[in-house]
Amino acid sequence: RIVILNDTIATLLAGKSFGGARQYSNYTGVIVGTGSNTAYVENNARIAKLPGLPRGSMAINLESGAFDKCPRSDIDLRYDRTLANPGRQVLEKMISGGYLGGLTLHVLRTAADEGLFTAAAAAALDAWPDLPSEEVSGLLANPFQAERFRTEAWSDPDLETAMRLSAEVVRRAALMIAINISTPVLKTGSGHNPLHPVCITVDGSTYYKTPNLRSMVEENLRHILGRRGVHFEVLQ
Repeated sequence: RIVILNDTIATLLAGKSFGGARQYSNYTGVIVGTGSNTAYVENNARIAKLPGLPRGSMAINLESGAFDKCPRSDIDLRYDRTLANPGRQVLEKMISGGYLGGLTLHVLRTAADEGLFTAAAAAALDAWPDLPSEEVSGLLANPFQAERFRTEAWSDPDLETAMRLSAEVVRRAALMIAINISTPVLKTGSGHNPLHPVCITVDGSTYYKTPNLRSMVEENLRHILGRRGVHFEVLQ
């Protein structure tokens, strides 16, 4: 017997299993790893494309990584054209670990073209075939221990510039992740009673291992949801 279970739905169900005694008003599952996706619980009466559903609710797999209405920069577009699936999985390419390293490399190379790095650092960037997201995390965690940046090509001012630019890529990702999470939460209209907040369960190594990403996402959630009177808890 084989059971196939979507990872995002599984994350949502894990939150429901873990938090049943808390009496949450709704549940959202989020993946921020190599890829990204979101799931939430919707009232069957509001699922218009499936008439005749019984009373109750069901978990909806949004495949939100494919959302393509995000404002993108010229760097996003140039990077997208280098990939095997240009124009697809647009949101995922802005927030997930499978893409953040490559996007950061394009940001750094653009900065080099605009004269923000020394010639030696610019040459190093041009020679790299790729930049894994793990190495961006290493740079942000400790630039003096980040393997790719531990060469004579990188002066302290170059490292500072690389850190600042990489941190902005992560900062934007944190905002987009928070928007991605907030959207289904707001759609349900849940969480306005502090007795019954919304349970947001997040899984994925990118979310927990990228320096400052988790804290920035949750700060954005407090701004987006909190100002609308929505109570929530984030579970790992």
